[in-house]
Amino acid sequence: MYHKHQKKEDLSKQDFVPADPSVWPPIVKEFGLDTSTFPTDQFFVRASGEAKILYFLCKHVKGELIDRGIQERVTVINSGLKAFERCSLKESNHMSYRLA
Repeated sequence: MYHKHQKKEDLSKQDFVPADPSVWPPIVKEFGLDTSTFPTDQFFVRASGEAKILYFLCKHVKGELIDRGIQERVTVINSGLKAFERCSLKESNHMSYRLA
């Protein structure tokens, strides 16, 4: 929880990096996703080191912006759709994601 005078870290200027593959097994299980068709390679997080929000980038944006290295030359502020957000359950130590 943040106090009134504390500011949240501004992640808008952090690069998009691929989501860690270890986040997918619990998400796939919880939402009943088909791993053969679900495009996990199109989900990215901000490079802050903490994967709190998973963003979905369409194939075109991923191919033209990320794969070609364009984001290394320009600052990408807005891109993708906020798809999953990490949440913790107070009743247990279990970390989960919810639809954003």
